[in-house]
Amino acid sequence: MLNKTLSAILVASLIVVVSGCSPSGDLTKAMANAGPLGKWIASLRIGVSPRTVTFTKQDVQEQKAKNIRVWDRFPFGGKIDFTVVPKDNWVTVSPVQGSSAGPWDRVSVEVKVSTSVLETSETALPLDSLIEIKTADDITKNVKVNVVEKGNVAHQIRERIRERLEELFGRIRQNQHEGNPNQGNQGGNQ
Repeated sequence: MLNKTLSAILVASLIVVVSGCSPSGDLTKAMANAGPLGKWIASLRIGVSPRTVTFTKQDVQEQKAKNIRVWDRFPFGGKIDFTVVPKDNWVTVSPVQGSSAGPWDRVSVEVKVSTSVLETSETALPLDSLIEIKTADDITKNVKVNVVEKGNVAHQIRERIRERLEELFGRIRQNQHEGNPNQGNQGGNQ
């Protein structure tokens, strides 16, 4: 699966370089309209981390902010413009739009939860919402926003490990050599 993914990304990048078209325009739209595989490849273009932001009741009372990062995963594809839109009005984000020129250009978006969610007696925790990150090419990624009574240490540890593994595997994929058809030592020593 990894080999197919890397091959698809390489082919898309080569098409961009050879054709000179802007991937944030015609190429990405063409990939998104090419069916399920094309949509999936186009969706790989935008990176978001973490995919879940959890606030405790105390975090909300203290008006603590959390950050998410948004970036263009394709290193030579031009730049992508995106908007950040919370589903519910009790979640605020700043900035509400941005652009990224590649994996090295990560935009930090601050997320806050309004204390108004704690002021009504009808509000029962946990609360869930979404933040939608959408590119100009209609590629969408969602970030979950949770408000919980108390922090779940095990959940936080799992999320941090998952994020670190995603970053590590992303770096490994970037560092693979084009001249190595076996993509490392997957087949063992032969």
